[in-house]
Amino acid sequence: RWDSATSRAKRQGGNGRRGSDMEAGAGLSRCDLASVGPIPSCNTLKLLPFGKSRRQKILVGDGLGNITCLQAKRGETQTVFKAKVGEEGGAITSLALHDGTSGDKFYAAQGRNVHGVNKKGRAFCCIKTSLSETIQ
Repeated sequence: RWDSATSRAKRQGGNGRRGSDMEAGAGLSRCDLASVGPIPSCNTLKLLPFGKSRRQKILVGDGLGNITCLQAKRGETQTVFKAKVGEEGGAITSLALHDGTSGDKFYAAQGRNVHGVNKKGRAFCCIKTSLSETIQ
């Protein structure tokens, strides 16, 4: 059982880790690829399908109302665009792709509104709903 092995290793003066991974010198370190604002919701990170450039694109919606598109290839990260959606600057609560497979258009929910953004970061529509609660 892992719990008993961890407590036994701590009693014997170890750090509580099992196996020989720490003895062999293998360790983990932090590597920041990009810096975005706080992320308040779980549905605000989307992977876009590969395009012609064969670079993986990532969409991130943050708590400041920004949508950031990043692209990565071979460990190198670049910002494709950073778009501010909405007037009031509320948090992005959800991101969705247009048809689930193409990365041309996507939609961001912010409060009670839905904003449509194209792949270059320009807003092409804003749908104001009459809902009483925010869109999750």
